Amino acid sequence: MLKDIANRKIDIGLLWGPIAGYDILHDHLPLTATFIAPSANTARLDYRIAIGVRPGDPLWRNRINLAIEKNRHEITAILESYGVPLLDAQNHPIKASVQLSR
Repeated sequence: MLKDIANRKIDIGLLWGPIAGYDILHDHLPLTATFIAPSANTARLDYRIAIGVRPGDPLWRNRINLAIEKNRHEITAILESYGVPLLDAQNHPIKASVQLSR
């Protein structure tokens, strides 16, 4: 679909951000990935990645949370290197170190 957009066979496409970002970046496509702002009374199209642990196992949950926090910069760098679009805590796009533009 992205190649069809780049080749102007179609005008627009709706893709999952991580896949679109990866393909745009690594296939060097002359495209821009843009977030769709949610409208009132509509389903959100963005969500957070989560890790689940067994109920009643706060020690394991805390260890995972500490590991994520300790490695936050490295995790973000990996996601950006794959072109994954990121949102901040207020659901605003984070400017990635990689430019995805047309």
